[in-house]
Amino acid sequence: MHTCGQELNRRVYLFAETNANDPRVVQAAEQGGLGHDAQWLDDYQRSLHALLTGERQSHYRDFGAIDDFAKACQNGYVLTGQYSHYRRCRHGASGIGLPADNFVVFSQIMTRWAIACMANASADWLTSNS
Repeated sequence: MHTCGQELNRRVYLFAETNANDPRVVQAAEQGGLGHDAQWLDDYQRSLHALLTGERQSHYRDFGAIDDFAKACQNGYVLTGQYSHYRRCRHGASGIGLPADNFVVFSQIMTRWAIACMANASADWLTSNS
Protein backbone atom coordinates (compact mmCIF):
# COMPACT_ATOMS: atom_id res chain seq x y z
CA MET A 1 0.00 0.00 0.00
CA HIS A 2 2.82 2.40 0.78
CA THR A 3 4.27 1.76 -2.69
CA CYS A 4 0.91 2.59 -4.27
CA GLY A 5 0.81 5.81 -2.27
CA GLN A 6 4.27 6.76 -3.47
CA GLU A 7 3.27 6.08 -7.08
CA LEU A 8 0.25 8.36 -6.62
CA ASN A 9 2.37 10.96 -4.78
CA ARG A 10 0.22 10.54 -1.66
CA ARG A 11 1.00 9.61 1.91
CA VAL A 12 -0.86 6.42 2.79
CA TYR A 13 -1.40 5.31 6.39
CA LEU A 14 -2.02 1.64 6.92
CA PHE A 15 -3.75 0.66 10.18
CA ALA A 16 -4.06 -2.98 11.17
CA GLU A 17 -7.07 -4.37 12.99
CA THR A 18 -5.70 -7.41 14.77
CA ASN A 19 -5.74 -8.76 18.29
CA ALA A 20 -2.60 -10.87 17.78
CA ASN A 21 -0.58 -8.67 20.17
CA ASP A 22 2.38 -9.12 17.88
CA PRO A 23 4.83 -6.21 17.55
CA ARG A 24 5.78 -7.43 14.06
CA VAL A 25 2.49 -5.94 12.80
CA VAL A 26 3.91 -2.42 13.14
CA GLN A 27 7.57 -3.16 12.61
CA ALA A 28 9.11 -2.23 9.27
CA ALA A 29 9.31 -4.93 6.63
CA GLU A 30 13.10 -4.50 6.68
CA GLN A 31 13.01 -5.63 10.32
CA GLY A 32 10.89 -8.67 9.55
CA GLY A 33 7.61 -6.92 10.29
CA LEU A 34 4.47 -6.30 8.28
CA GLY A 35 5.09 -2.55 7.95
CA HIS A 36 1.76 -1.17 9.14
CA ASP A 37 1.88 2.40 10.41
CA ALA A 38 -0.25 1.60 13.44
CA GLN A 39 -2.73 -0.88 14.83
CA TRP A 40 -5.94 -0.68 16.79
CA LEU A 41 -5.14 -1.49 20.40
CA ASP A 42 -7.90 -3.89 21.40
CA ASP A 43 -6.35 -4.55 24.82
CA TYR A 44 -6.76 -0.87 25.78
CA GLN A 45 -10.50 -0.90 25.05
CA ARG A 46 -11.05 -4.34 26.54
CA SER A 47 -9.16 -3.62 29.75
CA LEU A 48 -10.97 -0.30 30.23
CA HIS A 49 -14.40 -1.80 29.43
CA ALA A 50 -13.91 -4.75 31.79
CA LEU A 51 -12.60 -2.49 34.54
CA LEU A 52 -15.51 -0.03 34.33
CA THR A 53 -18.37 -2.45 33.66
CA GLY A 54 -17.29 -5.62 35.45
CA GLU A 55 -18.02 -7.62 32.30
CA ARG A 56 -15.95 -10.80 32.12
CA GLN A 57 -17.66 -12.82 29.36
CA SER A 58 -16.19 -13.69 25.98
CA HIS A 59 -13.12 -11.68 24.99
CA TYR A 60 -13.30 -9.63 28.24
CA ARG A 61 -12.48 -12.75 30.26
CA ASP A 62 -8.76 -11.95 30.45
CA PHE A 63 -9.29 -8.37 31.65
CA GLY A 64 -10.75 -6.43 34.55
CA ALA A 65 -8.00 -5.44 36.98
CA ILE A 66 -6.61 -1.91 37.22
CA ASP A 67 -3.19 -3.46 36.52
CA ASP A 68 -4.49 -4.65 33.13
CA PHE A 69 -5.44 -1.11 32.13
CA ALA A 70 -2.13 0.25 33.44
CA LYS A 71 -0.26 -2.37 31.40
CA ALA A 72 -2.23 -1.44 28.26
CA CYS A 73 -1.25 2.21 28.79
CA GLN A 74 2.43 1.41 29.40
CA ASN A 75 3.10 -1.60 27.17
CA GLY A 76 0.40 -1.42 24.52
CA TYR A 77 -0.54 -5.03 25.05
CA VAL A 78 -1.97 -6.64 28.19
CA LEU A 79 -1.53 -10.20 26.98
CA THR A 80 2.21 -10.51 26.45
CA GLY A 81 2.78 -14.26 26.36
CA GLN A 82 0.89 -15.36 29.44
CA TYR A 83 -2.02 -17.82 29.43
CA SER A 84 -5.28 -16.44 28.02
CA HIS A 85 -8.37 -17.98 29.60
CA TYR A 86 -10.47 -16.81 26.65
CA ARG A 87 -8.15 -18.33 24.03
CA ARG A 88 -7.12 -21.31 26.18
CA CYS A 89 -3.46 -20.87 25.27
CA ARG A 90 -0.56 -18.48 25.75
CA HIS A 91 -1.07 -15.29 23.76
CA GLY A 92 0.80 -12.19 22.68
CA ALA A 93 4.24 -10.64 22.94
CA SER A 94 5.60 -7.50 24.55
CA GLY A 95 5.03 -4.12 22.96
CA ILE A 96 7.73 -2.44 25.06
CA GLY A 97 9.99 -0.38 22.86
CA LEU A 98 7.34 0.33 20.21
CA PRO A 99 6.59 4.04 19.75
CA ALA A 100 3.22 5.13 21.13
CA ASP A 101 2.19 6.40 17.70
CA ASN A 102 2.12 2.77 16.54
CA PHE A 103 -1.12 2.34 18.46
CA VAL A 104 -4.62 3.70 17.95
CA VAL A 105 -6.65 3.62 21.16
CA PHE A 106 -10.37 3.95 21.69
CA SER A 107 -12.71 3.61 24.62
CA GLN A 108 -15.85 2.39 22.85
CA ILE A 109 -16.53 0.48 19.68
CA MET A 110 -19.71 -0.04 17.72
CA THR A 111 -20.08 -3.63 16.59
CA ARG A 112 -22.49 -5.27 14.19
CA TRP A 113 -24.06 -6.96 17.19
CA ALA A 114 -24.71 -3.62 18.90
CA ILE A 115 -26.13 -2.15 15.71
CA ALA A 116 -28.42 -5.16 15.33
CA CYS A 117 -29.60 -4.77 18.93
CA MET A 118 -30.36 -1.10 18.38
CA ALA A 119 -32.21 -1.90 15.15
CA ASN A 120 -34.29 -4.54 16.92
CA ALA A 121 -35.05 -2.16 19.79
CA SER A 122 -36.08 0.55 17.33
CA ALA A 123 -38.29 -1.89 15.44
CA ASP A 124 -39.92 -3.00 18.71
CA TRP A 125 -40.49 0.62 19.75
CA LEU A 126 -41.98 1.52 16.36
CA THR A 127 -44.27 -1.52 16.42
CA SER A 128 -45.51 -0.86 19.97
CA ASN A 129 -46.12 2.84 19.26
CA SER A 130 -47.96 2.53 15.96
